[in-house]
Amino acid sequence: MPKGDGPILDAGCGTGLSGGYAKALGYDRLEGLDFSPDMLAVAAGRGAYAKLTEAELDKALPWPDGHFAAFFSTGVFTEGHAPASALDELVRITRPGGYAVLTVRDTVLDAQGFRAKFTQLENEGRWEPVEESLSFRAFAIAEPEVLVKAFVFRVL
Repeated sequence: MPKGDGPILDAGCGTGLSGGYAKALGYDRLEGLDFSPDMLAVAAGRGAYAKLTEAELDKALPWPDGHFAAFFSTGVFTEGHAPASALDELVRITRPGGYAVLTVRDTVLDAQGFRAKFTQLENEGRWEPVEESLSFRAFAIAEPEVLVKAFVFRVL
């Protein structure tokens, strides 16, 4: 995605680690969303976000249709976190031609309906797949058994 085409949403930003990397890569119109006020407070201290919003994925989100140029979500679609159904609202608030970039833990990809949700959104004409990575380690040092895949979709 070209730099300057924001705003971009970091969905489930937590303490803001991914936002800091996105800003370092030149994406400066970042907004963060998380359900934890304590994590948002840490994210605010990183200085990467223009705005931080407390909200819960899989509930109605407080933005109009097509507000964001893209969203990314890392470490959120995993065991005990946001469900696949959260993607409906994230796609709604992303403008046509925008991108969805997300990681999904291997153990929930099929078991918790992520693959089925990807197909549903594609069949409904709401997005199209762009890229799917091979499985890779979620953590560089700890828990080598935790694997994720990265996905990119273009919102239609």
